Amino acid sequence: MKYALALFYICLGGGWCVAQNNNSSTNFNSDSLYEFSVNEILNLPVEDGIDIEIVSASKKVEKLFDTPLSATVLTREEIQKAGCTSIMEAMRLVPGMVVREQTNGNYDIHLRGLDNVPPYSLTPVSVNTTTLVMIDNRPVYNNFSGGTLWETLPVDISDVDRIEIIRGPASVMFGPNAVSGVINIITLRPARQGVSSSVNVQYGSRNSLLANASVSYKVNEKIGIRSSFNRQLRKRQQTDFYNFYSGSYLPLDSVSNPEGFAFDKNDYHEPELALDKTAANVYLSYQLKEDNYLQLSAGVENSKAHKAYSDNQTTALTPSHSDTRYVSLSGNLLGIRLHGSYLEGAQDLGGGAKYSFHTEDVNAEYTISLGKKLEIVPGINMRYNTYQDDQHALLKMLGGKKQHISTIAGSLRLDYQLTPQLRLYSGGRVDKFNTPDKAYISYHAALTYKLNENHLLRAVVSKAYRTNFFVDSYMDLTLSGFIPPNIVPVIRLKGNDHLELLSSQLFELGYRVNVIKKLQFDAEFFQSYTHDFSNTINILSKTPELDPSTGNLVVYEDIQNLNIPLTVKQTGLTLSAIVMLKKIQLRPFLTLQQTRLMDFSQSTYAPDAMPSPGNPDPGKENYLLTKDIEHKGTPNYFGGVFAGFRPFAKLDIGFTSYLYGSQTYYHLLGPDEGFEVPSKMLINAKVAYRPTRKIAVFLNAKNLLNDRSVEYAAADRIGFSAFGGMSLEF
Repeated sequence: MKYALALFYICLGGGWCVAQNNNSSTNFNSDSLYEFSVNEILNLPVEDGIDIEIVSASKKVEKLFDTPLSATVLTREEIQKAGCTSIMEAMRLVPGMVVREQTNGNYDIHLRGLDNVPPYSLTPVSVNTTTLVMIDNRPVYNNFSGGTLWETLPVDISDVDRIEIIRGPASVMFGPNAVSGVINIITLRPARQGVSSSVNVQYGSRNSLLANASVSYKVNEKIGIRSSFNRQLRKRQQTDFYNFYSGSYLPLDSVSNPEGFAFDKNDYHEPELALDKTAANVYLSYQLKEDNYLQLSAGVENSKAHKAYSDNQTTALTPSHSDTRYVSLSGNLLGIRLHGSYLEGAQDLGGGAKYSFHTEDVNAEYTISLGKKLEIVPGINMRYNTYQDDQHALLKMLGGKKQHISTIAGSLRLDYQLTPQLRLYSGGRVDKFNTPDKAYISYHAALTYKLNENHLLRAVVSKAYRTNFFVDSYMDLTLSGFIPPNIVPVIRLKGNDHLELLSSQLFELGYRVNVIKKLQFDAEFFQSYTHDFSNTINILSKTPELDPSTGNLVVYEDIQNLNIPLTVKQTGLTLSAIVMLKKIQLRPFLTLQQTRLMDFSQSTYAPDAMPSPGNPDPGKENYLLTKDIEHKGTPNYFGGVFAGFRPFAKLDIGFTSYLYGSQTYYHLLGPDEGFEVPSKMLINAKVAYRPTRKIAVFLNAKNLLNDRSVEYAAADRIGFSAFGGMSLEF
């Protein structure tokens, strides 16, 4: 917290900062089309959005229409009009996203599904571990147990210039963990010469307070400075918790754990809290010459949240706490694009797991142009992650030891314009990991054929890998409890540093068309196969032993992380459109998807494990005896629509709708028949009025239908909420 307060002081005092250059691989000049103030954004003609540019799809500036991969650009203007109160919520505006709210402001986010895989596992296994989230090309992946801790992002919605999303494996460009895709959050930079500032405050249901402030100073055409501060305080819509053992929602005092594993009610001293986050960032950029620049950013965050992430054997929602700091440096010097970042901090994921960590990432690339038709881009990358159990942690997940996971990689990308209509975008990357101690090859090949200026066909084949996590490779934990009247269960969990890395292979066909000047349509058919999942397997159950000193019967179970035979086959179709009229902007999108589990077993026992009450005959029921089934843990359809309307210059009206189909979530501790999550349609609206150039007032309403059905199994029931707020710009 002291770091956050220090940077807040810098922010209010006009400390320095500039957001990431909008082209992380090539340069935008100082007149970049993304360099707008809030007032300038509100006065942009909406037609400009149909010709928007993107960088992340090929790591160079190009029109979104021409990109060889499935991609979406979410602009600042769209986010503002839609009334999104967080970056997490803004993901509901993106095609191909499964986004479900767990508690007020905390979301479970999956790109093209792969949620609740494998079924009948603990909550951390169900988190989206296959999508790489970045801030200005800086990875923010959590390597302890995988995935993205969204509430720990130091930036907030007011810092966003745009968000670029790539669907499909993209490890060749961005490294491991970009398996199902990439979400690249690109931040703002100073808009105009001199000093400028902005403040945005919202207050809403359940005493939720959202505040953002920034100060920018553009010294000249070469030097830009920006600082920002953000604060979120959100309360839950209920204060009871789902109890796995009773199968119902109970007040905290009534929640029980018969097995006696790690569950400390003192950790839940704020049961009404959903999210409490304070963060600040500073940015500085220096444009040496037209093609040479340096950019420095740094920031801190301190957050607390109640969400379904870590399992405590009792209830899905666990309190988490994070305190982190980062610094990032990028630039283009003599044609070499460089990026380095450092992240450190301490986090408590709930359920007794506490650790400190630091992560270093260094990347360098160089573009070799051979004429106007061919570009070759070699690159190198080094990542080093170190995690260590906190000395006061209730559970020493890593045995109290300091452990590391690292990779050294080389990549080569090729962009070849074979003919005026035909383009080949391909590449490969080799990663040498320390766990497992071997090399893995990622690749992609995208072929586009442009019939004319209005029609583009594309085909993509690609493969990407996900790193193993610290709990997968290095877990060293013994749990013991007590089951009345005299049984003492002892579980010994071990990691496995020889696990094969999870990988995904994709085949995709796409078609983009400008039907007319203001109407664009995009269709993408995809099929993917994801292999080498891992799970905790009971490899041995010893015969119960009597402890003569206590008279208790001690029951042992040895559990280890092992690769399982499971392959997940996904087949789907995503349809989206952009309609841009004089006063109306419309973006509908829908994904239809089928997910098949091939070689799936519900059992978590090895064939030679000792019989136990949970599995009296492992020889007949074990993880190697498999079958093919349809996966019910992810919806078969999901999508939405965004509609922006500007009846006159001072008034903006935004409507959003998001829907998903029903699903059944299978949890190791839950009922065998699973948790039913019903289909749901959410309708939101925002009305914003700008009486002067510097002031805007708005009303923001969420879930207008007040559908209080649960969106995530064993989490909160989310209903209607409303916010009122004001934005000031100086």
